[in-house]
Amino acid sequence: MTQLQILLDQNMTDAVGAVFSLYGHTVRRLRDEMEVDALDRAIWTAAIERNTVVVSFDRDFRSIATQFPVGQRGALKRRAGLISLSGVRPLSAPRRVADLMPEIEFAQRRATERRVRFTMSITATSYTVVDNAALRPE
Repeated sequence: MTQLQILLDQNMTDAVGAVFSLYGHTVRRLRDEMEVDALDRAIWTAAIERNTVVVSFDRDFRSIATQFPVGQRGALKRRAGLISLSGVRPLSAPRRVADLMPEIEFAQRRATERRVRFTMSITATSYTVVDNAALRPE
């Protein structure tokens, strides 16, 4: 099993972090490492530097790549990841993550092997893994 490096966004419940920890993944909370009002770009910069997967309820992280200069987008495409739990109620999020942990771990491992960004969108009833292979830098 590949250990994930998780960075919980400001709005993410600690219970979701506890689920990742239970499965052997390293979890850090953004609120312990950055200002509460940190900009999304600063959060992504930290994720790139630490090679972590941001776990958030926000949808706006998906378009963050367009805010980086072209020369920096390669690192973003390979190193930072995203699990978006948009549409999942905070009280339901830990159970949803636990139910999907095998899929999360498989998709992240596959993205790492292919050297592309891991992006997964989880809703209350489904999930989608974005195939970022087309974004791979040459």
